[in-house]
Amino acid sequence: MLPEVPTFTEAGHPKADFASWFAVLVPTGTPGPVVDLLNRQVVAALQSPDVRQKLQEAGFNVIASSRADTERMLKAEAARWAGIVKASGFKAD
Repeated sequence: MLPEVPTFTEAGHPKADFASWFAVLVPTGTPGPVVDLLNRQVVAALQSPDVRQKLQEAGFNVIASSRADTERMLKAEAARWAGIVKASGFKAD
């Protein structure tokens, strides 16, 4: 979307690997059927041609995931970023 801006690899950072993502989260203890219904409704909304087009025009790659896929992604992201934060030596005040 920004052809004049170099990629991370072109800028000398070939190992840079990150992406932004959005997920709808609910409080712990929300009944499974409620979570499943919400997931189906969010997926349906994201598959709507108007919504999909607007998000793609804004530069998003729309992936309407299942509940299980989202849970796997969140666990993988938490583990990955925990390792990065630990390796960086970052300390919160």
